Amino acid sequence: MHALDGRGVNFAAINYWIARMPYSSGFSRLPMVIGLFAMLAGAPLAHAEEATVVWERERCEYVLIKKADGYGLIMQFSAERLKPDDVIESEFQFSVNSGKQFTNKRTGETGMLRGVNFGLTRSQALKSFPKSCKAPAE
Repeated sequence: MHALDGRGVNFAAINYWIARMPYSSGFSRLPMVIGLFAMLAGAPLAHAEEATVVWERERCEYVLIKKADGYGLIMQFSAERLKPDDVIESEFQFSVNSGKQFTNKRTGETGMLRGVNFGLTRSQALKSFPKSCKAPAE
């Protein structure tokens, strides 16, 4: 059994192959090892997290969520509307402009979302709230 870290990297297999790299007086493993770990350092840390819906409005595609480490503003791209107190699971990424799939734990339905803004407080997360939707009260 090999140990995997949070990124799905099998370090036991990496150590096995590093130990078996050719080594002679004219060849060094160091550049290969440095290159390998530089590649792994850039691998994104993506893992599913849970969040609770705090606020949503029927005519607005923006939803305010509460995660363990703060609040997030997301855009929802799905037919089924999230409701307050729904728990969703997704790989939330607020710094990358890309869609992510989420699962509503209450209904089992899946949909797409995009992280818009994240903050430690509600007011920080709502800084990017569009004027087309009426923002929730603080």
